[in-house]
Amino acid sequence: ETGPAINVYNRTSRWWGVSLYGRTGLQMEDGRSAELFGTARATVTRDAPYGWTVHAAAAWSNSNLASSSSFRRTSFTIDLTRRIH
Repeated sequence: ETGPAINVYNRTSRWWGVSLYGRTGLQMEDGRSAELFGTARATVTRDAPYGWTVHAAAAWSNSNLASSSSFRRTSFTIDLTRRIH
């Protein structure tokens, strides 16, 4: 895969952050012609007291490097992490 990507992060307040990521380009595999691909992701982060942070993300990709047939994936995740000092 090759192509440009952009990631924009904004700390909207003391507790909240928002990140947007996008990438597009060409992918080429042995014996196949080049194909366009795209990836997009949006993440919201919420800091909480005592070092806890919640991350929620939604992502989409049509990259087919994981499979010989066309591959599209949509995912949603929620993570809870804690910083230990």
